[in-house]
Amino acid sequence: MNTSVIDNADIYARKPESLQNGIPVFSRKDAYVENYEKIASDHVSQISETQENPFMEEELWVSLEASTRDYIQRHVTKGSRILDVGVGLGRLLEPLTEYKRYGVDISLDYLAIAKRRGIEVALAKIEDLPYQAGFFDAIVVCDVLEHVFDLNYCCEKILSCLRPGGVLIVRVPFKEDLGVYLKDDLPYEFIHLRNFDEASLRLHFQKIFGLHFLEAAPTTPYLQGTPRLKLRLLPEETRDKLAQMAADRPELMPVASALQVSESTFQAWIYDLKDNSKALFNDISEDLILGIELNAAFVKPYSELESRRALRAGNIEAPLNQQVSQDHPFTELGSDFLKFRHSTNEQLIKVNKELVAVEQLIESKFNHADAVIEN
Repeated sequence: MNTSVIDNADIYARKPESLQNGIPVFSRKDAYVENYEKIASDHVSQISETQENPFMEEELWVSLEASTRDYIQRHVTKGSRILDVGVGLGRLLEPLTEYKRYGVDISLDYLAIAKRRGIEVALAKIEDLPYQAGFFDAIVVCDVLEHVFDLNYCCEKILSCLRPGGVLIVRVPFKEDLGVYLKDDLPYEFIHLRNFDEASLRLHFQKIFGLHFLEAAPTTPYLQGTPRLKLRLLPEETRDKLAQMAADRPELMPVASALQVSESTFQAWIYDLKDNSKALFNDISEDLILGIELNAAFVKPYSELESRRALRAGNIEAPLNQQVSQDHPFTELGSDFLKFRHSTNEQLIKVNKELVAVEQLIESKFNHADAVIEN
């Protein structure tokens, strides 16, 4: 096998199982991969035939990608090595030519297209990520974490490829109704397996993995039935029952006006507004409708020893005014565990100077002892 294009010890920690059309393959097929390949094949075939995404409206797709690119460009320094986990067609990173772009996926159909878009690609499940530890300055994971079987293990593998001080950007479905994925007539076995909101995502990465939080926000309000409406009204049957009771129960009078509109009436109104008063709908949609997905950005913290090395080399690059994790336990030094609470890079520099001074003092004592022994 000609492995010249993948014989790069700086990128991969191991050799691929094979090379297909110039794409290094690091994972073998299983039921999960075959399920995803079917999704990707249907996706690519539909786009090739009709130029339309069968799973998402083009306007929505463009809006979601633009929202994540904004996070990348604000939090990741130009020239950085960035990995797109679940790169798909490569659309997210394609225009970001100011970065060194890498992508990994489990569909050769997707990867062939992403490769043509100038992205260095590899085929691997997240569980089999082949990259060197800490190789990437930034990793972006869009529409992936809702699919994986073992969320904690997959996140551990992803973060192993991110350098200390590197940025993790995640986009996931926001407060999605998962009931639709329990239907028996779905064309795919594994689709979305979990739900997210901002609190659950932050708890996951901050409490379990000790990352430092940068920012998060829902993106792109999208009308998708009652579950995506911020204003939740009563079902018609319940509304009618309470309206009848209000005539004899004065306690219900303060909410009598709310009982005049049912859930179905409100939903019909907002869909009519979308179809017939587009400008007004766009003006108020963010106030009435949940964003369909959630972007979030985090920083992987430095350990105490890693902080010292980086400071000495002058290359600490923690975003947002050089902030690093404030509450992450640092590594063991000697027989004691040293725990530092760093709020700014200035504090790190102060600690480093003190440690260097102690090291210099110890070194001078050793030199003096050596001189005494020699004499």
